Amino acid sequence: MASEPLLLNYLGYQFRYEKGKLDVLLTEHKFNRYKDCIRLSFEKYKDSVKAGGQIYIDSSLISAKCDRTDVEAYYIPSTALCSEKGYKGLSNIILFGSLVKHGNIMLDETVEKAMKKVIPAKKADMLGVNLEAFKTGYDFAE
Repeated sequence: MASEPLLLNYLGYQFRYEKGKLDVLLTEHKFNRYKDCIRLSFEKYKDSVKAGGQIYIDSSLISAKCDRTDVEAYYIPSTALCSEKGYKGLSNIILFGSLVKHGNIMLDETVEKAMKKVIPAKKADMLGVNLEAFKTGYDFAE
């Protein structure tokens, strides 16, 4: 038996809203709920990517490597880049920049037009920092 009380943590959205089995994790140390949710999501969904597909991994949060050989895996330290550049909460935009570069899904010039449409007017001042975060991810992919 442990000398200290065990912490009971649950991992958030993924387990609250999905039907199925819920395993409870008892641990003697704290863990980062966000980081562990990201890691568990990676482990859960990596096999659902079709052969020939691409997986974009925030290597700041996930140290595991993708063990699949039939997909391309890209490791972008988007959370670390976000902190380094001062882009609070824009790690997903950095990953998106890498996706556009590697995935060849659209021209990077199209992104500004799209962001102008999806960023609400009350947050229009966020357009510039979103574009900078996008460019960070796009440039990192080179």
